[in-house]
Amino acid sequence: MASPQNSNGHLACLPTELINAITSYLPNRDIKNLRLASTFCHYVTPLRLSRVFLSANPRNIEVLRAVADHETLRKGVVEIIWDDTYLTEDLSLQHEQDTYNNYHSSRSSHPDPPVGCPEWYQRQCEDNIKKLASRKDKDASRPDHVARAHQLAAELSLEESYTYYQDLVRQQTEVIASGADEEAFRYGVERFPSLTRVTITPESHGWLFMPLYETPMIRSFPYGFNYPIPRGRQTPSDHQELAEPWQDNSGGWGNRWRGFRLAISVLAQHEQHHVSELIIGGRNVCSGLNCRLFDGPSKGYDNLVSLLRRPGFRRIDLSLVTGGQVSPKHFWSAFRNGHLRKALAEATDLEHVSLASDRTLRTLPGQYAMHFIPLRTIFPAEQWPRLRHFGLSSFLVQQEDLFSFVASLPSLRSIDLRFLSFTKDIGVSRERAFDTDNNYRDLLIYMRDALGWRDRPVRERPKVSIVVQKTLPLVGRGVWLDREIEEFLYGNGPFCTQILSDYGASVVKVEQPGVGDETRHWRASDEAQLWKDDHKLMSLYFSAVNRNKRSLTLNLKSPQGVEVAKRLARQSDVLIHNFVPGTAEAMGLGYEDLEKENKRLIYASVSGYGASGPNRARAGYDGIALAEAGLLHITGEPDGRPTKPGVAIADMCTGLYTHGAILAALVQRERTGRGIKIEGSLFETGLSMLINVGLNALNLDTEKGHDGRRRGQRWGLQHPSLAPYGAFETKDKKFIFVAANNNRQWRLLCEKLKLHQLSQDERFQTNDGRLQNRGEINSSLQTTIGQRTKAEWMSLLDGSGLPYGAINDVVEALEHPQSVAREMVMDVTNVEAARDGCLKLIAPAIKFEGKKLGVRMRPPLLGQHTSETLEELGYTDAEIADMRESGAI
Repeated sequence: MASPQNSNGHLACLPTELINAITSYLPNRDIKNLRLASTFCHYVTPLRLSRVFLSANPRNIEVLRAVADHETLRKGVVEIIWDDTYLTEDLSLQHEQDTYNNYHSSRSSHPDPPVGCPEWYQRQCEDNIKKLASRKDKDASRPDHVARAHQLAAELSLEESYTYYQDLVRQQTEVIASGADEEAFRYGVERFPSLTRVTITPESHGWLFMPLYETPMIRSFPYGFNYPIPRGRQTPSDHQELAEPWQDNSGGWGNRWRGFRLAISVLAQHEQHHVSELIIGGRNVCSGLNCRLFDGPSKGYDNLVSLLRRPGFRRIDLSLVTGGQVSPKHFWSAFRNGHLRKALAEATDLEHVSLASDRTLRTLPGQYAMHFIPLRTIFPAEQWPRLRHFGLSSFLVQQEDLFSFVASLPSLRSIDLRFLSFTKDIGVSRERAFDTDNNYRDLLIYMRDALGWRDRPVRERPKVSIVVQKTLPLVGRGVWLDREIEEFLYGNGPFCTQILSDYGASVVKVEQPGVGDETRHWRASDEAQLWKDDHKLMSLYFSAVNRNKRSLTLNLKSPQGVEVAKRLARQSDVLIHNFVPGTAEAMGLGYEDLEKENKRLIYASVSGYGASGPNRARAGYDGIALAEAGLLHITGEPDGRPTKPGVAIADMCTGLYTHGAILAALVQRERTGRGIKIEGSLFETGLSMLINVGLNALNLDTEKGHDGRRRGQRWGLQHPSLAPYGAFETKDKKFIFVAANNNRQWRLLCEKLKLHQLSQDERFQTNDGRLQNRGEINSSLQTTIGQRTKAEWMSLLDGSGLPYGAINDVVEALEHPQSVAREMVMDVTNVEAARDGCLKLIAPAIKFEGKKLGVRMRPPLLGQHTSETLEELGYTDAEIADMRESGAI
């Protein structure tokens, strides 16, 4: 084993920058231990103290003062976090006020509390344990639950816990009596030259064994200490508490908001501080500051206004207790009376504003439209020309009002919307107009389509975050939708042919620099006239299958290009490639390589023949795959040569299979948290489409030997199992297609064609009989159908209930009244490569109710989005320029 001296010698050889980069990932607790390891480690790993904690506890005060007295550490402190909660000596009265059944339906597991430990304390500890279990919800296997389980297993006895708790209460009482916390805050404001932020929060203790902040006080707790967790609430349950009139002194509120009153007073009186950010926390535990502060002028209100109007004040976060505001007596007076708006209007340099209430969806009584408060009643948007962040949590909003408000703030760079509920009707006071199903969606559609954010440079696009409640509402827990929202607002569709790109998820198409995807060169005869002369790398086919995508050029033969691809995979949900098997693996981009980078990655590989078998290394093409899968052998006229379908059936169907597999994998990932590898091949797709022909070959006449097997045959436009079924020429040299799939349809067809002798012929009464006499039936049908034009037959058969249709050419199909009615042709404008700027594209085949699929982004020029995509991946301008110089992009 190496000696400590030798270890230090090796460590000392590392550049300081590398040591700093490594230790930047360590929490301060580990850094402290590392500093104790050796003198060298002590000097090269300085403590990172950017914030200090304060509360009515001597340990927190002691640490704050020690940092304030340290000539080096004090200069790095930018934030004081004041834990504005207070341990209560006796919660028995509050328990009596809580719902009787809550406690009598789940009586304590101890018949009587231990001697010296009150019943309310015992109940609080047991309630903590119940919440610890319930808050696991559906992710009970998360690793952090293990640490809490260990603490719970080592839980102190009630006697030990209560004794320790009483000592904490005693210490708290002494601090409050002496005013030591206020003096410590004042001292910190004077001694921390870089102090810019003050956070006052009732949520530091969080939940059992899950504190939001590990303050010195909390870190000193005995392992397994279970205690009544303070959250700045009057009630121990999760029920919303009543907001009583604001009092500048403690009055009947005890120590409620004491930290706020003291801190805001010190900041208002002290002229030399640099505090420009005030955060009032509480939304994570449904608590906060009493909204009645804004009923009217008071010492607390005046002190807050004094701070807000200071030049350079840039951030305010307000979490408010709003209980009782829904009553007719108040009717949200604290928000409607103008005092909150007036206070916020004083902060003319504001860059960040966030407002949260303690309401949840289940605590919005009635959810009537009458409780809606227009946002401009609260927020003076016109006073904030530099506002960059807007946050709103647990409010009833009206979609149009919210959209209009956001649109009035062009300087915004981030929006945080949490647990909002929507009202549609703001004119009917007693009509229930609450909707949580689709208003977020409609709001996002407005944002995407009407605000022009997509056209901004990447670094100027606002980041939108939405948090919604889980199926089982839990205070402080939700579902964060950040990347999904970004993809919806700024994304361009996934990568499985064009199918998923039309559905709207995010994709980047990776192409070879200077050359691009080979389909860029697939131009039809005389197609060049459609495109501008300086846009050689564009074709109609490429435009259709790559609409709604971004183009990133990468040289995957260069190490830099591979590293970009890996970084892209780390941030992606799905990766799809069509390399010959083994190629991606050789570049370090195989599933095993990328799965290490992103455990949730869904990796889809599409090839000609699959990743195993004798043909695995052969390239795949549509016609060849159809040929080897037996489909060309059964396609064409009976006496003719094998015929290829007019479109790339194998390509398209493989895309359909793969997109379905991706959707299934996404569902599975939501359950397991892990991605998966998907394989698709043109050959296997072709085999799967053999269906009944393949089944016949596998199961019938197998005993007849090799030459007697059913190998399939070409039927042209006829059906091997049905008659009549096929195309017949009309008088005007067109064709119609008719069929009779059962005896009823056969009789009806004969009636419409006035072929009564056929319907009465005993030979044709069953499908087997019609198959045996297919030639005679077809001859009779052709003679009759040849006597009228296609239009005449289409009119005569209309409404008959028979399966029939005209064989249209491509123009007739695209201009068909049904195609027009279903809007199957899209006019795309502002296409840069097109000579006249316009293209017509075929629309997606799928319709979603209430959502029109279309072209959100024009077909990309080669590498059009390279710089933009690399910026999103975190590359600097200098790094991008270097990659261009080296040919990596």
